[in-house]
Amino acid sequence: PQAVNAKKLTEDLVSHFKRYQDLSAAPSIEVFGTNAIKTVVRSIISAEAAINEAFVLERQPRRLAVTVRRIRDEASEDQHTLPGLALRVRCTTDLPAPARGEIRVARETNVGKLAGSIARRLRQENVAMVRGAGAVPLKLQLRGIAIASEYLEERKELVTELATLLRMEEVEENGYKLTENLLTVYKLPPAKEPT
Repeated sequence: PQAVNAKKLTEDLVSHFKRYQDLSAAPSIEVFGTNAIKTVVRSIISAEAAINEAFVLERQPRRLAVTVRRIRDEASEDQHTLPGLALRVRCTTDLPAPARGEIRVARETNVGKLAGSIARRLRQENVAMVRGAGAVPLKLQLRGIAIASEYLEERKELVTELATLLRMEEVEENGYKLTENLLTVYKLPPAKEPT
């Protein structure tokens, strides 16, 4: 694994989506490590803002939806764990209905229970808001979403992709500045492969 160059990743994503006529073409980013995940998510959010500036004359804003999968580090001796994440990024105007309530994530959150909560909320409402603050909860949020997707696929309850809209907000709590991660999870039609 290499260090993530946030500026270059943002530029590459913007370039990719400007280059293809089909904005649903989906590049994939493999990421390992808590800080690398946070950097990649920030880059995706920055790319989304730049894409919307480029398409400012269009009425409907474009969002970068991310599908999340757990992946193995092929260089590792431990081939039984899935420490990494593959994030497939696609541009969409298909947005979910607002989520009612939210699932909170902390550093100590059990990722299996989190995945179960996400899957249950998606069964009930087709959309889930997952909120956490900081880099470790962000990693847990994304891992929980990946596992929830696996749960739903195993039970044949997911016929489309499970997509995530990413948002970060700076907030102040008890005199400390925190970054809140607001992830909206919903079912999105499968992406077409780029031509």
